[in-house]
Formats: sequence, C-alpha cells, structure tokens
Amino acid sequence: MNLNPTPRFFWLLVLGTLASLLGFGLLAWRLSQGVANPPHAGSLQWADEEFLWAGGSGEQLIPANETVFFAAPHPLNYSAFTLEISAQLSQTTDPVAAWGIGLANLDGTWMMIGINGAGYVTARQCPMENIPHLDDCAPLTEPTQHILTYWKPFRFIHLRGAGNTIRVDFSPTQNRLTLRLNQEWMWDLPYTPTGGAVNWGVWIENGPNLPSGLPWGKTQVWSDK
Repeated sequence: MNLNPTPRFFWLLVLGTLASLLGFGLLAWRLSQGVANPPHAGSLQWADEEFLWAGGSGEQLIPANETVFFAAPHPLNYSAFTLEISAQLSQTTDPVAAWGIGLANLDGTWMMIGINGAGYVTARQCPMENIPHLDDCAPLTEPTQHILTYWKPFRFIHLRGAGNTIRVDFSPTQNRLTLRLNQEWMWDLPYTPTGGAVNWGVWIENGPNLPSGLPWGKTQVWSDK
C-alpha cells in the first residue's frame, strides 16, 4: 500500500508553531528579568543595605499598635527621582502590620505609602508631627482610577515571609508620583514636595495582636542630579 508523503505545508506549520512557542517563552523570560520595567530617573545616587539610620538590617521588633518612623539621612533632590525600598515582614507578623515610605509634602504633611502582610496597599496624608495610626490619616484621590486610596488588595504584593519592593517615580513637571509594587504599576498620586531638598523616610506600623518583625532589604535612589 502506497502512503502519500506528508505535505510540506504541515511541516512548515509545525516549525512555525515551535518557533512561536520559543519566541513567547523567550519574551516571558525577558519580561521576568525586568526588560519591560520603566527606566529609572537619572543615575544611581545612593544604595544602602545596612539601614543603620533605620535600626539596622536585622529584624525590627515593633510593639502592638505602634507606628515608628525613620528619617532618611540623605534628602531627595527636587528633580525627577526614583526611590526603591525593599523589606520583608516576618512570617509570624500580624497580617495587618504594614511598612512603607513617607515623603514630606509642601503643606507640612507626610505622604505615607504602605503595604501590609495581607497583600493590601494604601496611600495617606498624615500630620508632620506625631504621625498617628495610618487608618486615622486621610486617603488621597488617585486621578487615573478616580478612587480614594484606602486599603486596596493588589495581587502582586507578596504576603508575610516574602520580600517586597516599593518604588516611587517623581515627575516635577506634573507634580505626580507613580507608585509601583514589585515593578507593577499601582497608582499615580498627586504630590507637591517641599522646594529644594525633599525629606523622606521609612516607617513600620504594627497590628493589635501579634508582635511584628521586619528585616530591611535595600534602599536605592536615582536622580537627575
């Protein structure tokens, strides 16, 4: 019995499919390595993994219902900048414990951006002196999604026991901060910093039930100047 040879176009289809799969796989790998991440503002100005100004790189133990703020030793320049902070809430930490970045506003308040151990994110405007519990501070209005920035779930936040990176990019021409969590866009936030040097810092807030621990990871600052 004679069998017809397999048509040439079939093999071309097979080869094309394999090439497409390899191409998509390579693209996915490149994206996972940060190829699609937006560029930082300017050049790297400061990197720190010791966190001597924030209690050191070891685990920070915070009493229940306490909020602790650590002022950074190097202010940010009033220009385009990128600020990245990484940290990790311990596995046994209260799930509503939170940490984040605080930046001074022109009106004398702090913009407080934070994530908690349950995978939620918020942005608040708090008094400069005696920063209260974050939930007592007013949320911001996010202009892109037209929402108030109360605690919102975000699937790219790693839960307790895994590290997270908070990144903010400031555009002085638009008075806007772009918030990214683990390099994924979250919000565009209205922000008018103080003129000249911009004071900032990091903070930790414990929940009401369990002792909370947080080892810092790395600070990085990029700027035009």
